[in-house]
Amino acid sequence: MPLWIRAIKGYALKEYDYIEQKLYWENWYLPPFSIKKDDLILDVGARDGDSMIFYFEHGYRNIRLIEPNLDYVKNLRHNIKILQKKGMKIEVRIKPFGREDLKGVQFAKFDCEGCEYEIDLTQLQIPIVAEIHERKSKDNGIYPYVKAKGYRRYGYL
Repeated sequence: MPLWIRAIKGYALKEYDYIEQKLYWENWYLPPFSIKKDDLILDVGARDGDSMIFYFEHGYRNIRLIEPNLDYVKNLRHNIKILQKKGMKIEVRIKPFGREDLKGVQFAKFDCEGCEYEIDLTQLQIPIVAEIHERKSKDNGIYPYVKAKGYRRYGYL
């Protein structure tokens, strides 16, 4: 559920109720375990930087962004400049996700609009939060596969 377009607190947010969105993000995107505030977070599917802003507002200061879609880069760069001035260390890679992007990462957020079918998320050796887009297919999609690997589904959107 993307959050972007209107300016709130210097960021480019969409016309959604900010408090409702904040609660949604806190429920789904904060790691349900402890990570240090200076640990490197990987954001695959950075879009306009909504997750980056969310993690910054929760005290995290080190993030690597992956976004291959050039349509989002202008707003992403705008939001990066704002947070860099506030002390966030940001590395941005305008390209598809690759295994090399995991180097040094302690936690990852995946919201890559279907790329989870190309990436075997269960093979990653770090904790992740992923938004998985179900697709209809004869194999019943990715959920049975992920469940068989021991992962739990926390909810439906």
